[in-house]
Amino acid sequence: MSEPPLQTTFDHRAAGMTLIELTVALTIAALLAATAVPAVGRALDRARASGGARELVLALKNARQQARTTGDEVLFTLDVATGIYRVAQGRDRALAIAQDATLSLLTAESERLGETTGAIRFLPDGSSSGGTITLTQESRALRIEIDWLTGHVRTVMP
Repeated sequence: MSEPPLQTTFDHRAAGMTLIELTVALTIAALLAATAVPAVGRALDRARASGGARELVLALKNARQQARTTGDEVLFTLDVATGIYRVAQGRDRALAIAQDATLSLLTAESERLGETTGAIRFLPDGSSSGGTITLTQESRALRIEIDWLTGHVRTVMP
């Protein structure tokens, strides 16, 4: 005996989304995107600031190593107004930091080279003139400390 084929009823009205449901979904997506874009911008600025600090730390460590390797004094100079730094007689390098970030340099009086420019001197024995470079953005500050006795470079988040 053969059974009759199964029959299903299909309601075409329930098959898709209504225009109201689609509008609500798009509105929610637009609100989420509008709140996410500024947060991404702030995250990029923070990444730039920490990237700039890493770049400075690397340049300072390289200057110390260069002094120890060559047996000569090596001068690291930084212009806090422009963010341009130089190691020894090398070429100027612009620090990649956010527009609203500020730099400050605390160094020995003898290492002040101008109104906005100062230096940290690394000696062949590994020591240095010492100093502190502070990178501030919004309410966040990142400090790079250079020990005068050992020339050790470290990053501190106050």
